[in-house]
Amino acid sequence: MPLALKPYPRLPGAELAITGESHVIGEDTPNLVWLDEVPLQSAGVSILGYTEVTSAPAAGEFRVFYTGLLASAIEFNPADTGLSASVNYTGQGGTVTVRDYNRVATAVNDLEAAQADLTELEAAVATLQTDVGTLQTDVAAAQASVVALSGNVSAVESSLETVQEDVQTVYDTQQSMATTLTGVQATVAGLQTSVAALTTGLDAVETEIAAIPDTYVAKNQEIEFDTTGALISYASDAENVAPFQMTIDRFDNPVGDRHNNVTRWGYNIAPGGGPIDSNNHAVAIEIESFFRPQTTQLWTEAHLAFRTKGGRLWRPWSMESDVDAGDPGTNAATSRVRMRLEGDWIGFKGRNSGARMTLDEGGLIFYEPIPIRQYNNNQSMLEQVNAAGNHWVPVVRVNASDRVELGNASTPTEVPGGVVLLSPNGTRYIISVSNTGVLSAATL
Repeated sequence: MPLALKPYPRLPGAELAITGESHVIGEDTPNLVWLDEVPLQSAGVSILGYTEVTSAPAAGEFRVFYTGLLASAIEFNPADTGLSASVNYTGQGGTVTVRDYNRVATAVNDLEAAQADLTELEAAVATLQTDVGTLQTDVAAAQASVVALSGNVSAVESSLETVQEDVQTVYDTQQSMATTLTGVQATVAGLQTSVAALTTGLDAVETEIAAIPDTYVAKNQEIEFDTTGALISYASDAENVAPFQMTIDRFDNPVGDRHNNVTRWGYNIAPGGGPIDSNNHAVAIEIESFFRPQTTQLWTEAHLAFRTKGGRLWRPWSMESDVDAGDPGTNAATSRVRMRLEGDWIGFKGRNSGARMTLDEGGLIFYEPIPIRQYNNNQSMLEQVNAAGNHWVPVVRVNASDRVELGNASTPTEVPGGVVLLSPNGTRYIISVSNTGVLSAATL
C-alpha cells in the first residue's frame, strides 16, 4: 500500500483556524505529536480531554512548543502514548522539521525495500513459469502413458484430473502474484510522487531562506542580526572600537527550574553583561524578567549599568519588584517595589540653578535654604541607633503642646557645657551645673 505522507505545509503567512486535526500520541516521536502548522501562541491550543501547561506535562496534560527547533511539537506524558488527540488551533503555516526529514528518510527506505521485494517477486514469477512449463511437459508425458497403458485408463484419467487441478492452482497463484505486483508498482509510483512534491517544497523554503539578508545598512553603518545572543549590532563610530548592541540571554536561577531572561541594550555590552572590548567601558539598560534568589522571593528588575575599564560594575539606578510579594503569609497579589541609587556622589539640581543638595561620603549637604519638614505633629524628626545597636532613640520632635522636645522619658537629654536661654527682654543666660550638682546662671 502507498505510504501515507502528509502534503508539504503552507508557507508562513496568513493565519488559518484549524479544528479537529487528528493525531495519535507518539505517532512520530515518543511522547510527541507534530502539528501540520506552527500554532499562534496568543490564540493557544486546545485538545479535548487535556489541559495545556508550560512545564513537563503529567497524565492528561500537554505542553506546546510555539517557537525554536521544536516549533509545532506538542509534548504529552508517556502514560498517554497511543491515545488519540483532536487538536484545535490557529495555524501560521508550516516549517520543515526533523520530523519531516525523518518521514522522507522512512519513505525512501520503504521505496528501496519495495524495489527489492519487486525484484524477488519477478524472480519468483520466472521460476513459477519454468515450473509450469515443466508441469505441462509432465502432463504430455502422462497423456502418452495413458495411450500406451490403455489397461490402466481409469487410473490414468484420475491422475490426469489431479494434474489438471494442480495446473489450475498454479495458474491461479500466478494471477494472484501478478495482482500483487501491480499493487507494489502503484505503491512505488505513489512514493516517487510524494518524494518529488517534498523536494519541490524544500527547494522553495531554501529559496526564501537564501533571500533573507544578513545585514541592513543605515546611515552608512551596518546593522547586523546574529545568533550569538545579540539581536542587533550597530557599529558605533569610525574607529569601530565597540558596537551598540541589543541582546537577549537567559541564566539559571538559584532556586527553581525557570530561567531568568535578561535583555540589555547599550554600548560595548555582550549578551552575558560583560564588555565586548575589555579595554573600554560599557554602559547599558538592563531588564530582568524572573530572578528567584530564594523560594519566597521572585524579582523582576531594571537597571542602568556602568562597567569601568577596570571591570567594576556600578548600577547608578536600579528598580526591583517582588512580584510574589516575597514573605510567607502575605497577599501574593500585592507586589513590593524598591529603588536604589548607587554612586560616589549623588546630587539634586534645580531647573535654573546649580546643585541644591548633594550626598557623598562627607554627608548630606544643602546649598539652599531648604527645610526638612515632618507633616505629622508629635512624631520624631530625627532618630539615632543606641549603643547596643538594637534600638532607635528619638532625638528631637515638636510635642502635642507645640514645644520642642529633646529625647524622651526613657532617654534623657545630655547637654555638655551648659544651656543658653534667652529671656523675654533679650538677655542671654547660660545655665550650667557644677561637679557637685549645683546649678548656676550667668549672663552672656
